[in-house]
Amino acid sequence: MSVPTLRTARLRLEPLDPGRHAAALQELYAAPEFAAHLASGAHATVQDKADYLRVFEDLPPGLGGWVAHLADGSADPGRVVGRFSLRPWRHAAPADPPEVGWFLAVDQWGRGLAAEGMRAVLRYAAWQLHLPSVLALVRHDNDRSRALAQRLGGMVTGQGSWYGPEPSLRYDIALPVVREGGPADRDAVIDLWQRAARRPDGTPAPFIDEEIAEGKLAHGIRRLAHVGDTLVGMAIGQQAVQGVGVGDEPPVPGLLHVSLVATDPAREGWGIGSALVADVLDRGRAQGFDRAQLWVLEDNPRARGIYERFGFSVTPAHTRVDEVGERVLRYERRL
Repeated sequence: MSVPTLRTARLRLEPLDPGRHAAALQELYAAPEFAAHLASGAHATVQDKADYLRVFEDLPPGLGGWVAHLADGSADPGRVVGRFSLRPWRHAAPADPPEVGWFLAVDQWGRGLAAEGMRAVLRYAAWQLHLPSVLALVRHDNDRSRALAQRLGGMVTGQGSWYGPEPSLRYDIALPVVREGGPADRDAVIDLWQRAARRPDGTPAPFIDEEIAEGKLAHGIRRLAHVGDTLVGMAIGQQAVQGVGVGDEPPVPGLLHVSLVATDPAREGWGIGSALVADVLDRGRAQGFDRAQLWVLEDNPRARGIYERFGFSVTPAHTRVDEVGERVLRYERRL
């Protein structure tokens, strides 16, 4: 198979192997509540299921299917609980994107696992395949999947009987596209910061004004992620200076200052922030920086955990107190 294993907090998505996975999927698909939403219906034998799944064997590079297992640490680790897919739509016009699909064991419904698995597939489609969009086809009477398609950002763009006689809705899901920002993005950057930047207690982070935003967007590495016309993520990398890292002080040779890392709360779980930080660090390394720094609130374990997974560590001697009296930690790593 040409797809990688994908992992989430509760699932391991393993590349689908028709011969090895047919029996487990046959059992899963046999549930009446499940089979009711399948255009093909339940297959009579495991061999029939294996033959059906061979559609995933000769797909274009990067596309394929996954079998979802419960992750280690669950009550039943390794159990097969679903299937996810990213493949060409059989009725596609030349400009149509690939189709995504999901199926989950009936006893796992209502736990958020379908959304968790699909976000992993969409992260892969956006950040590794650089697809601008995908589509999902959902039967009109499948309320759960229709709700999930909408939560993933899908917009209904058509209706037809593409899989069997029952009508289905076509949902187009736009994926984040990253570009270099500039001064014209000032207002969008301010708006995103106000929507996204929150202290751990939920209160807004300090406001950034037009002057600060213009300074961030005037030079350096300015990576902005958009879904359509909406800014959904950002990360900035600039030459660090002495002191807190930016301003009119003398530069610190080789040190990249990372700031304004933010993700639209409506798009959390898509890996946008992590992808943008990785992009900024890669570009900084290519420009000759050999170290990177950033500041983060001490009382923000989620953000600290993300940066620590990137290899950042605290430099205790540089801890400071911000303008509202909160401790801010300086993190640094080598590039």
